Amino acid sequence: MFKKNRLKYLLFILISGIFSTVTVSCDTVTDNHTYNNTSMNNFNNDAGIDSSFRVTLVDPGHGSSLGGNQVEIRGFGFDDVTRIFFGETWADPNETYYVDPSRMLCTVPAGEAGSVTVTAMRGDGTTTSLENGYVYDSFKLDPDGGNAAGGTLVRIYSPANEFDPSDRFFIGESELVEVNYISSGLITGKTPSGYPGTVDFTVEKENGDKLITEDAWLYYDSSDPGYGGMNGIAINGNLTVTVLNYYTKEPVEDAFVILGSNIETPWKGYTTSTGQITFASPDLAGYQMVTAAAEGFENTSFIGFDASEITIFLQPLEDPPSSGGGIPHIPDSVYAHINGGLVLKEGEFSYSCQFHTMIPDPVPEGFVKVVRIYQSLSWYDYASADILRIYETSLCVDGYGYPFNLTLWPSVFAMYALGGYESLDGKTFLPVSYGIIRNIMIGPGETLAFKLAVEYTLGGFLSVNLLNPVPLDETAGPVSHRAKLIMNLGSDGFILREDHIQSSTDENPSFTFEKMMELNGPLEDATYSVFAESHNNGTYPFSKIFIQNTSENVVNIDTFLPLPTPVTPVDEAPLSNRFTFESGENKPTFTVIKFRTLPEGNMWWSVYINGEMNSFVLPDLDQIPQLEHTPPSDIYWNLQSILVPSLDFNNFSYRYLNKRYWISNSADGAGFSY
Repeated sequence: MFKKNRLKYLLFILISGIFSTVTVSCDTVTDNHTYNNTSMNNFNNDAGIDSSFRVTLVDPGHGSSLGGNQVEIRGFGFDDVTRIFFGETWADPNETYYVDPSRMLCTVPAGEAGSVTVTAMRGDGTTTSLENGYVYDSFKLDPDGGNAAGGTLVRIYSPANEFDPSDRFFIGESELVEVNYISSGLITGKTPSGYPGTVDFTVEKENGDKLITEDAWLYYDSSDPGYGGMNGIAINGNLTVTVLNYYTKEPVEDAFVILGSNIETPWKGYTTSTGQITFASPDLAGYQMVTAAAEGFENTSFIGFDASEITIFLQPLEDPPSSGGGIPHIPDSVYAHINGGLVLKEGEFSYSCQFHTMIPDPVPEGFVKVVRIYQSLSWYDYASADILRIYETSLCVDGYGYPFNLTLWPSVFAMYALGGYESLDGKTFLPVSYGIIRNIMIGPGETLAFKLAVEYTLGGFLSVNLLNPVPLDETAGPVSHRAKLIMNLGSDGFILREDHIQSSTDENPSFTFEKMMELNGPLEDATYSVFAESHNNGTYPFSKIFIQNTSENVVNIDTFLPLPTPVTPVDEAPLSNRFTFESGENKPTFTVIKFRTLPEGNMWWSVYINGEMNSFVLPDLDQIPQLEHTPPSDIYWNLQSILVPSLDFNNFSYRYLNKRYWISNSADGAGFSY
């Protein structure tokens, strides 16, 4: 129920983001339901106002132990300051919403695998609980559903790091295919075919033991109902097109849909009240182009696909008014707290406040000894900023260490310390040792206590060689090459250090990263990843690549995606409405092209084209009454090529516009006018 509402109200931030604090107790969500409170309501979980106070249902009733998913709480007697707890963990009040006395919406905090009691607490302090009201799953599947034909690319997380390279993985009774073991906390693969309905996910160990997450995967018999796109089943005489509003996911009636680019084709028509149109003929087969357009919406085309069902999201030219509902992504003002002591290893089984044991003398001239404390990242765009610095002169308590009290973002993460030498101006840091605490799981308002020990020495090296990257251009860009060495902690996130980011303007640069954290002890399940790019200081053009897992000391990268640089039109009008851009040997899965007016940046057309293609013709929609006509102003077309490993374009859904699925992408653009 809530998933449907969430799809209706939440913006697809992923798609718009491809190119380009308030403190509250509870928010009230506008709702059009009316309630007639009678004794009959007591026999209905969806009943209205009732003098009793209880929780009757959590929907959905299970989810990842990493938390972050949204649920609907059903019951009686809620008020607009009701708090929700999962076990002992408080659900973030900034993402807890009162709908009416029988319904709350909230975001689930992280928790340990297993069932927990769900508790509601009203403003007067009264509480009520539903035992075993929610189950934290051992594994998280992303996405958690796909077409019954199979072939859906899925990322599977194990927050407890339970995966082994010898494991076998099953969706229902069939084995996952094309499995890529990344770490003990993450694998990827493609789903087998199945029958519509919900099935379990199973990890089968080498000794025959099985780890099962029930109802983990939903097979459906159409394209992705939540994220649109294609169903992956080849066209054989029928092609059904569904057109939905980008924001509300409601059907767009009377949308004009055309196959191919010839406006005179018989393969065209208008959608029904359900937002659908079906083209049928024995001759209809093979790769197609489809365009959907409607008054007040941006035009959208998919080019080079062979799938019998496709769902297209049309984006309104004007943003919709805020209508409430759902759980918006607003800043969190209820933080978590970690108290503890920092110590340094002195002997095999002893620890103290002595810096010299892990940060040896002599100290470089102009430097002082320091320990910097960090929190792991949810992504690797930027290096972690330290959250605390402890110096030799800081207060130390015998038997406890250097006390610290940290305020952190609640989540699942690792906390680590780097010991080393800091310049007197604080701008340069030379780390030599480290310590780490893994799998910290903490919710809003919670306080945990830890002792963090600096007990390992940094060592080892890794060299990265960029072979034939995108050429640099001081005028047009890219202007520099850059490489990052990233530690992947699985469900604990990423570690990216400032000293593990290097740049070069050499034609084929080489980078050497030293003083690495060793992959043993608390990091035996971690892996190293490499991110490399030819960049233009945050704008076009650029080309980026991510190597998920490397165990080698030398990494050669020669698979950059070429820039999708426009060939024609550039400055002038397109000839016969044809658009062509550069391509190369390394092919993307698809290229997304956004046409925007200059200088306003207004939307005109979005194109999603098969990565094997680099030329297309847009249909002349000016001939169709009541559609948005070609803008009279200058137009800029932005092109972004994206490689999603193992994804067939015929299985595209809008979820794959999220960069967590990508291993490489490149972008460029140019202007023109009609």
